[in-house]
Amino acid sequence: MDAYKNISSIAELIGDPVRTAILIALSNGNALPAGELAYIAKVKPQTASAHLSKLVNGGLLTVETQGRHRYYRIPTNDVVRVIEAMAVLTPKIQIRSLRESDELKVLRYARTCYDHLAGRLGVELTRVFEEEGYIEPLDQDYNITSKGIRKFENLGIDTKNFNRNDDFLPGDALTGQNANTIYQEH
Repeated sequence: MDAYKNISSIAELIGDPVRTAILIALSNGNALPAGELAYIAKVKPQTASAHLSKLVNGGLLTVETQGRHRYYRIPTNDVVRVIEAMAVLTPKIQIRSLRESDELKVLRYARTCYDHLAGRLGVELTRVFEEEGYIEPLDQDYNITSKGIRKFENLGIDTKNFNRNDDFLPGDALTGQNANTIYQEH
């Protein structure tokens, strides 16, 4: 069946360790040049270039040219959600160095992931929002309540775009200055 071929082709693209490292590095929504991605993935620039081409051709990355540089970015949050879903299924990694341990601690506590705050801080704020009645679960996302709209507006957060398609990701409120405002409030 063709649908299964499509799924397996995406899984094959993501399944390569170099490409996975590249996708994870870009999962915070930033665009990065090939050289930096090669460094992050611990490969030579030529090797990274071949992997980047595959990811672009597979639709998992887009490329923007600025002068002599090419910047790569994940085009939609759907790609990040697939990576996050796959990460849940992976076995725990064995920490082999203090550096790896420190990096993992930082990632577990707080990180941005494409368009939202993740890690323990993101999970805890989501829990508080739900307990306070600012959001309510809706399938895989959340719906912002009228109480939530009032609270976020009182904090000076623009809520006009929160209810796109009637769903609300806590990350909609947890970006940039909004995250700082909420963090200081709680």
